[in-house]
Amino acid sequence: AAAAGIALTMASLIGGTSAASAGFKFKTVVDTSTAVPRGGGALFGLTLGSAPAVSGNNVVFTANNEEIWTASTTGRGLVRVISPNMRIPGGHGATFHQDYGTFVQVHGDTVVLVGLDCSLCNSGMGLYAVPVAGGTVKRLVDVNLARPDNPEQNFGRFGDDFDANGAHVVFANSGGVYAVRVVGGRSNVVTDVANCTLGDYCGFGLPTLDSLDSEVLLKASNGLSNGRIELARRAGGLITIVADGAMHPPNTPRAYRFDEFFGSFDLPVIDRSADHNNRVFKGESAAASAPRIYGIYNFGSAGHIGLVDSTTPVPGGTGAFSGSGFVGPGARSLAAGNGIVIFRGIDAAGKLGIYAVRASGGAITKIIAQGDPINGTTVDTAEPQSLVFRREGFDGTTLVFVAQYAGNTGRGVFSTQVVLP
Repeated sequence: AAAAGIALTMASLIGGTSAASAGFKFKTVVDTSTAVPRGGGALFGLTLGSAPAVSGNNVVFTANNEEIWTASTTGRGLVRVISPNMRIPGGHGATFHQDYGTFVQVHGDTVVLVGLDCSLCNSGMGLYAVPVAGGTVKRLVDVNLARPDNPEQNFGRFGDDFDANGAHVVFANSGGVYAVRVVGGRSNVVTDVANCTLGDYCGFGLPTLDSLDSEVLLKASNGLSNGRIELARRAGGLITIVADGAMHPPNTPRAYRFDEFFGSFDLPVIDRSADHNNRVFKGESAAASAPRIYGIYNFGSAGHIGLVDSTTPVPGGTGAFSGSGFVGPGARSLAAGNGIVIFRGIDAAGKLGIYAVRASGGAITKIIAQGDPINGTTVDTAEPQSLVFRREGFDGTTLVFVAQYAGNTGRGVFSTQVVLP
């Protein structure tokens, strides 16, 4: 055991790789002992809100000096693409202040971000694009542009509720969902709130775009605390209702139905692979005088499939998954791609982990959990949120995440290849 520990430490020092449970290996992209290129000896600062995003070999993350950086999945080629001394395009008279990692994504060779114009803002001036190698920042859409569904009103301030994929970015704004090309231009309505009356399902958010650039999975609200999951066309128009309070969740007793309360549905995501029919979401269900069941479900060509729920035993953990653990604070911690679903889970002892399951169902695989080895140390068990990933942190092949080291001795951004047995 001692020899194995020495080998693990040497591997992380020499190759930036550490072995994980179930055969996963982690590569360090950057951590708090990494020197900032041309930084005069300064080291990177990372917060647990710096959850990275990945596309192919490109990773993007936010450092806590309000800069956005890109790198390869092995940490090579670090490039600063946004810094606080850069002006936001569009004549706003403001500079970028990027405190939160969730306001930036990457697709292919393009970084898409919200232009936050103040420190610790929760919304910004618009959506912008910049090459992963750095260069000119381009405005895609901002608060100075009119909404396509209401030309007399401009877009409101932009939050991190957007999704970049293919040739388009879909984003939530002013209660509706819209799409704009990654190269900029006119935006179009996906779903909007025009002529909406109380009780109609016409408040929208959490859009996610499929790999064919044609369908958008999203969450809808009727303004009366009720919600559901819908599938819409990127060019506009509802396709189908994916989940609502009239539907029976799989793997639950016959009397159970999805709870339509607004907070019961969450985290919609489309599998970005050749089989783009996997539409995954978190749902809660209940029946009279029965315990509530929390789960993650897939809606595909064969209907609903139950992937994991609060009755499922935690592999390598204690008891079953905690229902509240499926939703992570500060990050949309559910991802899907290449027929694999990645999710956040907490066991009955309160131990946090990142897990994977096939979109078709089956055994749950642990990727990493608190107390597991990483980079010559272990994942901190004292910090409840010591592992953070988000929807954009998995591209179907590579998962990227932030981990806090034992004893709060540092943090790192890591990558791993996800291949299930």
